[in-house]
Amino acid sequence: MATVGTRVTFTFVDPNKRETKTTLFFPVSVVTPNDSHIVAIAAELQACSTNTLKEVSISQDGDQVASATANAYSSCQDKALLQMDNAAGQASNWKLPAPIATTPTIFESDNVTVDPTSTLIANFVTAVVNYVCTQGGTGFADGTLVGHRLMRKRLKR
Repeated sequence: MATVGTRVTFTFVDPNKRETKTTLFFPVSVVTPNDSHIVAIAAELQACSTNTLKEVSISQDGDQVASATANAYSSCQDKALLQMDNAAGQASNWKLPAPIATTPTIFESDNVTVDPTSTLIANFVTAVVNYVCTQGGTGFADGTLVGHRLMRKRLKR
């Protein structure tokens, strides 16, 4: 499959200096890390994670966006998995490093199941629908989160 969208990588670092990356695709018109689409998604990703969003890159390095905070899932190795179907009905997955488990949280009361109705997750989903596309350029028609869990657990659909 030819890449129609622009690949953007968000690099997070935890307090122990371990890094993890989340890659999203944006329309081809997005060409710099300072594009409003990328800035909006970066803000929503950072709002849902306790790790530092160290860098946003297309083909160049971005600036540090925020700092890490203490949390039950403070390691970049702890990830929440979010899944949405694109407009063509194909699933796309995103791994959110060091998800927030304190107030405001992205989890239901079990601190394992991602709460799709939490404000932080709702804001992220809205930003995905408004700004992100698949590698092939297909957008996300609605904001339905079809799967969500803390990694290591079975995907809740």
